[in-house]
Amino acid sequence: MNPVINLENVYKRFGRVQALNGLSLQVKPGTIFGLIGPNGAGKTTTVRITAGIIRCDSGLVEVFGENPWDNIEVKSRIGVLHERVSYPKNLKVLDFLTRVANIYGVSDAEKRALEVLKLVDLVNAKNRAIKGLSAGMLQKLGLAQAIVHDPELVIADEPTANLDPLMRRKVLELIRDLHRELGVTFVISSHILPELALVCRDVAFIHKGRVYYQGDISDISSKLGGYVYRIICGKAPQVASMLKDRLRVKDLEYDERLIRVYFDEDPGPNLFIAIGEIAKEIRVKVESIESSVVGLEELFRRAVRSG
Repeated sequence: MNPVINLENVYKRFGRVQALNGLSLQVKPGTIFGLIGPNGAGKTTTVRITAGIIRCDSGLVEVFGENPWDNIEVKSRIGVLHERVSYPKNLKVLDFLTRVANIYGVSDAEKRALEVLKLVDLVNAKNRAIKGLSAGMLQKLGLAQAIVHDPELVIADEPTANLDPLMRRKVLELIRDLHRELGVTFVISSHILPELALVCRDVAFIHKGRVYYQGDISDISSKLGGYVYRIICGKAPQVASMLKDRLRVKDLEYDERLIRVYFDEDPGPNLFIAIGEIAKEIRVKVESIESSVVGLEELFRRAVRSG
C-alpha cells in the first residue's frame, strides 16, 4: 500500500535557521499519525510543506503520489487545522463554515456545513458569533473547516495548544471519533507527548529538523523501552558503575543523587539485592528505588539520544 505522505531527505532553511535537516517520513493511509517533538523541532514547517503551503529547498515531497506545491488537485484532498488561526470574529459560526464550503466548491454548502457542525458537536452554536466562542469551541470550528470539503487527509498542527487538560483530551477524542466515522487519515503534530499516545498508533519523533525514529508505538516501545528504575542515593556515579558490573543493564543515566537504570527484562529482586550489597560495601544511604513504565515522553528522549 502506497503511503499518503512520503518525505525523503527534505531540507528547508529560513535565513540562518535550518528548519528541516534531511527529514524523511512516511504516513500510511487510514491512520492517526503523530508527529512528535519539542517547540522549534520543525513540525510546523513539515506540516506546511506537506500541505503545499511552502516549498522545500530540496528533497522529495509526495502527497497522494504527487508534489503538493502549486497542485490544486492534491490540495483539494487535504484539510488543515493550523496552530494559530485568525477567524472573522463577527461572522456567525454557520455563516463562516458555509463560506468555507463554498470556497471549496461544495454543493449545497449550508447543508454540508450543518452536517459537519453536528459531527464536531458545535451545531448548538451555529448562530453564535465566532468572537463568543471559547478556546475549545474554536478548535472544534477549526476541525470543522478542515473536514467540510470531505478531504482524505487532515493535518492538525498543535490542535490542543492553549487548551486546559480536559479540553485537550476532548479534542483528541473528537479527532479519534472523526477518524473512525469518516475514515480520514489524520496527521497530528504536538509537543505534548503523553496525550498523543491516547489516539496515535504510528508516530515519528522529530528533533532539530529530522526524524529520529518512526514506527508503531508498540514497536518503538519494544526496541527502546523495557523496564526503568529510578534510584535516589548518595554517591550515585559510583553506585551506577558498580551496578553495571553486577547486572545485565541495558542503559544507565545518573547525576550526583539520581540513577535511571534500564533493563530489557525485569530484574526483579536481583536489583534490590545488588543495591543493598553495594550500599553496604561503600557505606551509602539509598533513599528510594522506584519502578515505572517507559512512556512516550521517555521513548522520545531515548530515541533522540540513540539517534
